[in-house]
Amino acid sequence: MGKSRGYWDYEHCYIAAKECTCKSEFDAKYRSAYKAALKYGWLDEYTWFIKPRNKNFIYTEEICRNEALKYKTVKDFREHSPNHYNASNKFGYLDGFDWLDRERAQKGFWNYDSCYNEARKYKSRSELDKQNTYCYHVALKNGWLDDYFWFEEGCRPNNFWTYETCYAEAKKYKSRGDFSKSKSAYTIAWRNGWLDDYVWFKDERIDFENGKIDSVYAYEFVESKAVYVGRTLKRLQRMRDYQHIFTKDTVSSYAKDNDVPVPGMKILETDLSVKEGIYKEGWWVEKYRLEGWFILNKIKTGSIGALHRKKWTYEKCFELAIDCKSKGEFKKRSSAAYERARVHGWLDDYTWFETKWEKKWNQEACYNEAKKHNSRKEFREDSPGAYHTARINGWLDSYTWLEGKKKPFNYWNRETCCAEAKKYNTRKEFQLYSGKAYQIARKNEWLGDYTWLEKPTVHNNKWRNYETCYNEASKYNSRTEFSQKSSGAYDAARRNGWLNEYTFFGTKRKPKVYWTRETCFEEAKKYKSKIELKENNSSAYRAALKNGWLKDYTWFEIKHKPKDYWNKETCYTVAKKYKSKKEFHEKCRLAYESAKANGWIDDYIWFKKTNGQLNLFDT
Repeated sequence: MGKSRGYWDYEHCYIAAKECTCKSEFDAKYRSAYKAALKYGWLDEYTWFIKPRNKNFIYTEEICRNEALKYKTVKDFREHSPNHYNASNKFGYLDGFDWLDRERAQKGFWNYDSCYNEARKYKSRSELDKQNTYCYHVALKNGWLDDYFWFEEGCRPNNFWTYETCYAEAKKYKSRGDFSKSKSAYTIAWRNGWLDDYVWFKDERIDFENGKIDSVYAYEFVESKAVYVGRTLKRLQRMRDYQHIFTKDTVSSYAKDNDVPVPGMKILETDLSVKEGIYKEGWWVEKYRLEGWFILNKIKTGSIGALHRKKWTYEKCFELAIDCKSKGEFKKRSSAAYERARVHGWLDDYTWFETKWEKKWNQEACYNEAKKHNSRKEFREDSPGAYHTARINGWLDSYTWLEGKKKPFNYWNRETCCAEAKKYNTRKEFQLYSGKAYQIARKNEWLGDYTWLEKPTVHNNKWRNYETCYNEASKYNSRTEFSQKSSGAYDAARRNGWLNEYTFFGTKRKPKVYWTRETCFEEAKKYKSKIELKENNSSAYRAALKNGWLKDYTWFEIKHKPKDYWNKETCYTVAKKYKSKKEFHEKCRLAYESAKANGWIDDYIWFKKTNGQLNLFDT
């Protein structure tokens, strides 16, 4: 969301700039803040900004040495300062940086003993590889990794999970759910059907045939008399409620369109079997319909949904597949059963299936196959191999009996649209089954001529009458509050010209010239700071900021220092509060940067020195 006008004052620009390391990053992340800081000259105060390197910048030995002093090892130097490291390595400066632990990087250092001692620091091969890649690769190359017996076993060799190893792994767990934590072993056991041999496992499976696990619920929009009916497992009710509220869903979309909250989930019936739940869902939909409710359900009730994966066992998939001649027919009968069989590799057991993909689709075979279908879409879905071959070779145009060809340009005129519309009984059907004709007719305002089409009944407009809008508006004190808290009712009232009749609105919008020097001054007297004035009355704040009256409000608390505040005396006074440069830098960064830039920091002799005579913080 964009910031309001006048948001980027000194304080907000400063806070935003603190998150960035250089001007270019500040400009990229906070463009408006950068422009404001540039306009008012605040950029010079952001002394922590790193100046970009010149393309011809030379990494001298002194510059590289100062950077290398921050690190203890070559590895740290290389990872955190790659430019300085590369220059040092290229020009031979590294040999002079004797404080860096170069012993480990020297070729030939990693023999059996040194690798063994290094590996003792880690728990697994992967950890050794991450922390010391060179040592890991030397040990791997020489076959020493097997000697590090303390390593936790990581990746296992191929074909490790046999019946015996899976059995031994499964003995560690009490149920299938726990065993699934050992993902590889569980997957192998599941694929090979060994899970039934682990008789000690607790049976955590749900009885989908007779178990009382299902429930039926509803979301009732009482004011507009609209309802959504659904069903779900009892244990998934909270998750389903969350999905209806926070995801793009029929219920949440309806609530958003009508500017009303999502009502609570009403449990209509519970402790049902799956079959009972499917029946009861349809029963409740019809009950609501007969009582005059508008049904929000878009999909026909009675779907089992995600329960298919429990329903389709090997036996049931086999029973269904035995009546089909091919994979395509099997998939058409039940996509859930087909997917279940495909995932588990059961399709290979259906040896009677015709293997259409192995056919050689020549011109004659494609022609004969196409004759079985009425449209290109049907041809493509039922015989993808033949369709693909015919399309590549350009034979599709000769199959004139196939529908689905594009209509010629300007096909949909007044007559053709009227003829197409006569096939349907409602506008909704017309739009659903002949979208292009519907769009043309609607654009040219021909829909009014199709008197046989039933117009859709408006069920979803809550604010369609005067009374509901009036009652809603009476809850608020002003038009602004009304528009912010009930935008749907406000828009309906504005369109119908009812707003002027709401005389109970007390506060009206101030005229454009209301905020004069005097009115701004009186308003500012109520607050202690600029921020407080801005938060409580942004209009007065913007007027005062634009006309330069803020400086007259001398009672305002000053949140920032003036531009020349950090002189030699103030920096000295502040520095006396701290014992070291590091503490000075952390507690008062602006003073520290100013003192360092002007060379005053060397005068603060009371600062404790670290690492002997060298303060690494300054390097």
